[in-house]
Amino acid sequence: MVKNFTAAIEKTEREKKRNQVAELQRHHKTLIRKPPPTLKKREVTINDFHFMVVLGRGNFGKVMLAEEKTTKRLYAIKVLKKQAIIEDDEVQSMMNEKSAFLAASQINHPFLVNLHSCFSTTSRIYFVMEYCQCGDLISHIGKKNFNKARAKFYLSEVLLALEFLHSKDIIYRDLKLDNILLTVEGHIKLTDFGLCKGNMKWNTTTKTFCGTPEFIAPEILIGSPYTRAVDWWTFGVLIYEMIVKEAPFSGEDDEEIFENIINTQPHYPSSMGKDAMNICRGLLKKNPTQRLGYSAKDAQEIKAQAFFSDVDWQAMLEKRIKPPYVPTLVSINKLFFFFFFFS
Repeated sequence: MVKNFTAAIEKTEREKKRNQVAELQRHHKTLIRKPPPTLKKREVTINDFHFMVVLGRGNFGKVMLAEEKTTKRLYAIKVLKKQAIIEDDEVQSMMNEKSAFLAASQINHPFLVNLHSCFSTTSRIYFVMEYCQCGDLISHIGKKNFNKARAKFYLSEVLLALEFLHSKDIIYRDLKLDNILLTVEGHIKLTDFGLCKGNMKWNTTTKTFCGTPEFIAPEILIGSPYTRAVDWWTFGVLIYEMIVKEAPFSGEDDEEIFENIINTQPHYPSSMGKDAMNICRGLLKKNPTQRLGYSAKDAQEIKAQAFFSDVDWQAMLEKRIKPPYVPTLVSINKLFFFFFFFS
């Protein structure tokens, strides 16, 4: 009797999840060709959305997949607890995040996650963001078709995203594969602006210790005031990871990773190619004043490197370059299935 009851419940749950997957598939088919969302001018409230499932959790809240009831469009909604933000003295960080979102959304930047709207209740703050159905680059980098040409395409778009943030005097500080999302068109979008900081001109310094261990620049680790050049260090780590498929600095724990970042040099396998090696060496300079991108030239200095010599930057920015990989409906359905049945 108990077994039958349990089996019935499990069957109901499976059917519920299948219905959710089917609903997402329907959304993909009907919304794939719609233009990106623009910032809403009317007042938006929690009642405008149907919340579907949790996509991720963080220290101050969670990110949920939600459907806008009138348009049936899917969004990723970041839900932040006001009390947690106040208790951890993160109000300014939240304002910095909102400023980065607004900067990207005002011009609908092609390679930054845009903000649809922002609203609050008595206890929570909601950031309604674009939803990228195809996952982050962590879920793609291990595949056979993730070759050097594909890596360079994504890296070019990431570079343009960082260049834009820096042009608005915003430091990003959280570049990593997990924060690079893939769209249904095959382009990337940087997400998670929680570590952004404004009013950072090329020579302005700050001292906050933050970042992901494998990506943290040495000047942050030793407690020195640092500039936007830390973003170019993380860009060097990203290039290395995308091409070599492993981190340039690793260790058994954070302490060993930090020790290696400060005191060792990466191993550059010949398979990287000369141009990739050279740009990584230039970006992974321990002394930030010697690092590519340190000066007021910023991204222009990196764009001029031989590694990017065949990139048409204006065409790339306008998305006129055909992506080397476009996710198929089958691959997206597999992601949906995995997420709903195994998360």
